[in-house]
Amino acid sequence: MANPIERIKNYTNKITTTHFPFNTNGEYDIDSSPKVKSILECLDELGLDYIQDKRYGIIVANSFNKEHENNNKAIKEKLKEVDLIVVSHIDMISKFNKKEVLDKFKDDFSKLDKLEDEISGPLDNTITNATLLALLALRVKNLSDDCKDIMVIFSIGEEDKAERGFKEKNGTEKFMDKFVNHLKDDVKFINLDVTASEYHDYKNDEKIVAFIEYDENLNSNKINKSDKYSKLDIFENLDIDENIMFCDYGEDGTSDDLEEIVLYEDVFGFTLGLNTYGTIHSLKNRTTVRNIDSYFNQLNKFFDSEFFRPNFR
Repeated sequence: MANPIERIKNYTNKITTTHFPFNTNGEYDIDSSPKVKSILECLDELGLDYIQDKRYGIIVANSFNKEHENNNKAIKEKLKEVDLIVVSHIDMISKFNKKEVLDKFKDDFSKLDKLEDEISGPLDNTITNATLLALLALRVKNLSDDCKDIMVIFSIGEEDKAERGFKEKNGTEKFMDKFVNHLKDDVKFINLDVTASEYHDYKNDEKIVAFIEYDENLNSNKINKSDKYSKLDIFENLDIDENIMFCDYGEDGTSDDLEEIVLYEDVFGFTLGLNTYGTIHSLKNRTTVRNIDSYFNQLNKFFDSEFFRPNFR
């Protein structure tokens, strides 16, 4: 895929804004979040359907049956068709959730060009939000993919309350609790987040563009059972970038949403973590255009894969 960074720039420009989901009375109201509003505008432009719900976040699909009297029934009906669910949390730590910080990030991102160019700042998790929207745009607008077998969750409440600065429900936890018994038996989850060298032994290896982080429920699929960084046999026939490393999530994983997904027996899920360098919750946390491009391209390969989408073709 030629130059994904230009596609992603379009969406960082549109959605890099604050997430304060409160109305003028100070009451929690997801519709009042500037970031939620900006994401919904992007989805409208793409012609995708969505349900925004204070329990979960933004649930996206090609269509929902809006004749149902409540959101849960519409989601349950749609899940009968869904083979792949992609999750990307939209909440941020308070250090990142500031207009001046996000405006600088947006401006810096717009100047990216060469593969070796670096971007630092509030990567977690605006960068995967924008990448996911850019990929949906490619699939829907350029590849005539109706995405009828895909559901996307722009989830809320992933970060710790103390770091986020306000109370917000963990959307993925609430989603799984409500809908786990309505998932297809072979549904796959891909959780999108950023990861960092502080969580891994390969601190100085900047060739690694991303990690496929998996929880102990997939340990039986390790090719080398004793290796934290073992590949999984279920991925052997998939097209995986040679600079993406597998990693046993263990106790040092980087995404609470994955924990909520694989909490349930026989639910398949992993995190595709964009590799970043330095401390993850720091304005000095950085990554490269090369990493972002490769991350986008790998996610696009997953969208083309029969393993994830057996009913796509």
